[in-house]
Amino acid sequence: SDVYKRQGLAYVCRFPERKDYPWREQAPDDAVVAQRCEALGRIVRGDNCIMVASARALLRCVPPVESRYWESTTFAVGEEIPFDEVPQRLVGMGYTNASAADAPGLFRVHGDTVEVFPAQEKAPVRIEFFGDEIDRIRRMVSSTGQTIGNEDSIEIFPCRELALTDEAVHNMHVALYRASQDDSKLAALLEMVDARIVTPELDRFLPVMYGQTVSPLAHVSGKALVVLSEPRSLFDDCLRAYEDIEARAGEAGVDRLDGLYVRAQQLDFGAQQRLNYVSLIRAGGAVTAELK
Repeated sequence: SDVYKRQGLAYVCRFPERKDYPWREQAPDDAVVAQRCEALGRIVRGDNCIMVASARALLRCVPPVESRYWESTTFAVGEEIPFDEVPQRLVGMGYTNASAADAPGLFRVHGDTVEVFPAQEKAPVRIEFFGDEIDRIRRMVSSTGQTIGNEDSIEIFPCRELALTDEAVHNMHVALYRASQDDSKLAALLEMVDARIVTPELDRFLPVMYGQTVSPLAHVSGKALVVLSEPRSLFDDCLRAYEDIEARAGEAGVDRLDGLYVRAQQLDFGAQQRLNYVSLIRAGGAVTAELK
């Protein structure tokens, strides 16, 4: 498109597939989740952008749009924010307080500075405070801690696909409080939920927290143009992917995927679809009809 030719990658956002599973005690790739949140956040805000996704990436359910789990936080020089609130805000977005901010999704509080590695970025930043005012933001080299340049602001996207809203916390208590009386793990999980600490273990409780989860496609405006490359192959790939997920869930003793994944038949690409048959073009075939 003309927009892509003029601005290139600035208008392109990837929506990658998650390789972790909700029923496993396996931390997700923070960078992957942040990319997903960034892509859907830009779509929901109505930014001019091109989101690129495999159909497999769209099978995993996410919270409803109104939960605003995808919402980013921006820190800007000159902004005033209570210093103690910064770590709390980052923890609520899925970030982990660590000894060094040397990997995506980690942050460190040191004196009057907060070093954070935005999960969607390639390098960490150091946010320096003077009291409750942001005095300076500097890019860092993660391996050495050396600062390499100033920034006016930094946007940070969540690295978890959920938000512990008041309603979500209430729903967790209603559903799990009784069981937690005899289950120390559940009791500890509810304590973290009360503290608004977002952990990977919460992913399997998405249907409980929100009552209803949705496909990522629910975030896309009905007016958006959706281009399907090789639709037949795309659908077949989704069927195989769901079968593989179903088999893995069965091995883990999970017999229902409702609210965690959608089937290929449930993917709704909206009314503004265009089909792209790359294989036909490569084979030298001629277009005999045009979709309007």
